[in-house]
Amino acid sequence: MKKLAFAALTALLTASSCFAEVRSYQNGNELLADCTSNKHPERRAFCIGYAEGVVDSLELTRQFTGVGTCVRLGVTGGQIMDVIKYLREHPETRDNGAAGLVVSAVAASFCPGDDA
Repeated sequence: MKKLAFAALTALLTASSCFAEVRSYQNGNELLADCTSNKHPERRAFCIGYAEGVVDSLELTRQFTGVGTCVRLGVTGGQIMDVIKYLREHPETRDNGAAGLVVSAVAASFCPGDDA
Protein backbone atom coordinates (compact mmCIF):
# COMPACT_ATOMS: atom_id res chain seq x y z
CA MET A 1 0.00 0.00 0.00
CA LYS A 2 2.84 2.41 0.81
CA LYS A 3 4.43 1.80 -2.58
CA LEU A 4 1.16 2.54 -4.35
CA ALA A 5 0.59 5.71 -2.32
CA PHE A 6 4.12 6.98 -3.00
CA ALA A 7 3.72 6.21 -6.71
CA ALA A 8 0.39 8.05 -6.87
CA LEU A 9 1.74 11.01 -4.93
CA THR A 10 4.85 11.16 -7.12
CA ALA A 11 2.68 11.21 -10.22
CA LEU A 12 0.53 13.99 -8.78
CA LEU A 13 3.50 16.11 -7.77
CA THR A 14 5.27 15.61 -11.08
CA ALA A 15 2.22 16.20 -13.25
CA SER A 16 0.79 19.09 -11.25
CA SER A 17 0.09 22.15 -13.34
CA CYS A 18 -0.76 24.42 -10.43
CA PHE A 19 2.78 25.83 -10.49
CA ALA A 20 2.74 26.60 -14.21
CA GLU A 21 3.26 30.31 -13.52
CA VAL A 22 6.16 29.73 -11.11
CA ARG A 23 9.69 28.65 -11.92
CA SER A 24 9.78 24.92 -11.49
CA TYR A 25 12.25 22.18 -12.08
CA GLN A 26 11.74 19.90 -15.01
CA ASN A 27 14.25 17.28 -13.95
CA GLY A 28 16.96 16.31 -11.51
CA ASN A 29 19.74 17.82 -13.61
CA GLU A 30 18.26 21.29 -13.13
CA LEU A 31 17.61 20.64 -9.45
CA LEU A 32 21.18 19.48 -8.85
CA ALA A 33 22.60 22.47 -10.74
CA ASP A 34 20.73 24.89 -8.49
CA CYS A 35 21.34 22.92 -5.30
CA THR A 36 25.08 23.05 -5.88
CA SER A 37 25.30 26.58 -7.32
CA ASN A 38 28.06 28.62 -5.73
CA LYS A 39 27.60 31.61 -8.04
CA HIS A 40 23.90 32.06 -7.30
CA PRO A 41 23.04 31.66 -3.61
CA GLU A 42 19.40 32.52 -4.37
CA ARG A 43 19.17 29.42 -6.58
CA ARG A 44 20.57 27.27 -3.81
CA ALA A 45 18.00 28.75 -1.41
CA PHE A 46 15.23 28.08 -3.94
CA CYS A 47 16.40 24.47 -4.20
CA ILE A 48 16.22 24.02 -0.43
CA GLY A 49 12.76 25.56 -0.38
CA TYR A 50 11.66 23.33 -3.24
CA ALA A 51 12.81 20.15 -1.48
CA GLU A 52 11.20 21.24 1.79
CA GLY A 53 7.99 22.03 -0.09
CA VAL A 54 7.87 18.54 -1.58
CA VAL A 55 8.38 17.06 1.90
CA ASP A 56 5.69 19.33 3.32
CA SER A 57 3.32 18.09 0.61
CA LEU A 58 4.11 14.52 1.56
CA GLU A 59 3.44 15.30 5.22
CA LEU A 60 0.13 16.98 4.41
CA THR A 61 -0.90 13.95 2.38
CA ARG A 62 0.07 11.70 5.29
CA GLN A 63 -2.09 13.72 7.66
CA PHE A 64 -5.14 13.29 5.45
CA THR A 65 -4.62 9.75 4.19
CA GLY A 66 -2.43 8.08 6.79
CA VAL A 67 0.06 7.21 4.06
CA GLY A 68 3.07 9.30 3.18
CA THR A 69 6.54 10.14 4.28
CA CYS A 70 8.80 8.62 6.90
CA VAL A 71 10.29 12.01 7.77
CA ARG A 72 10.27 12.50 11.54
CA LEU A 73 9.40 15.72 13.33
CA GLY A 74 12.51 17.76 13.94
CA VAL A 75 14.28 16.81 10.71
CA THR A 76 16.06 19.90 9.42
CA GLY A 77 16.20 21.41 5.97
CA GLY A 78 19.86 20.45 5.90
CA GLN A 79 18.95 16.82 6.40
CA ILE A 80 16.32 17.05 3.69
CA MET A 81 19.03 18.37 1.40
CA ASP A 82 20.51 14.90 1.35
CA VAL A 83 18.66 15.00 -1.95
CA ILE A 84 21.93 16.41 -3.35
CA LYS A 85 23.77 13.27 -2.25
CA TYR A 86 21.02 11.12 -3.78
CA LEU A 87 21.21 12.97 -7.11
CA ARG A 88 24.99 12.66 -7.22
CA GLU A 89 24.85 8.94 -6.40
CA HIS A 90 22.11 8.21 -8.96
CA PRO A 91 23.05 10.10 -12.14
CA GLU A 92 21.05 7.62 -14.20
CA THR A 93 17.84 9.00 -12.68
CA ARG A 94 18.51 12.72 -13.08
CA ASP A 95 16.48 13.02 -16.26
CA ASN A 96 13.37 12.09 -14.24
CA GLY A 97 11.04 14.71 -12.77
CA ALA A 98 12.53 16.71 -9.93
CA ALA A 99 9.64 16.27 -7.48
CA GLY A 100 9.68 12.51 -7.89
CA LEU A 101 13.43 12.46 -7.29
CA VAL A 102 12.98 14.41 -4.05
CA VAL A 103 10.40 11.80 -2.99
CA SER A 104 12.86 9.01 -3.84
CA ALA A 105 15.68 10.74 -1.96
CA VAL A 106 13.51 11.22 1.11
CA ALA A 107 12.37 7.61 1.01
CA ALA A 108 15.99 6.42 0.67
CA SER A 109 17.15 8.64 3.54
CA PHE A 110 14.30 8.32 6.03
CA CYS A 111 12.45 5.09 5.24
CA PRO A 112 15.01 2.32 5.87
CA GLY A 113 13.77 -1.07 4.81
CA ASP A 114 10.75 0.40 3.02
CA ASP A 115 10.90 0.10 -0.74
CA ALA A 116 9.03 3.32 -1.46
